[in-house]
Amino acid sequence: SGGIAGAILTGIFAVDDGLIYTGSFLLLGKQIAGAMAGVAFSAVGTAIIVGAMKLLVKLRIPEEHEIGGVDQHTHGESYHSPIKKYPAGGRMTSDSEESSDAVC
Repeated sequence: SGGIAGAILTGIFAVDDGLIYTGSFLLLGKQIAGAMAGVAFSAVGTAIIVGAMKLLVKLRIPEEHEIGGVDQHTHGESYHSPIKKYPAGGRMTSDSEESSDAVC
């Protein structure tokens, strides 16, 4: 987004041909067209790379891993710890201690 913004703002603020200094939209139009050409080139290149990857490797995990949780399958642990609770006060407690059902 920084490159696109820079390209477009160059068409606006350029001293020689920019919109503000000359009132002409010519350079701004060229800058926008160039930025969109870069976006199109990147999109086509990404589509080609992803298409080639789909032919060579599977991009998705198996459905049973997705349903059961990827962290559980890959790392042997869950993203949400079943042991610790976070009560409204923000102090972490174990299940044996009294805990609040309030959400922080």
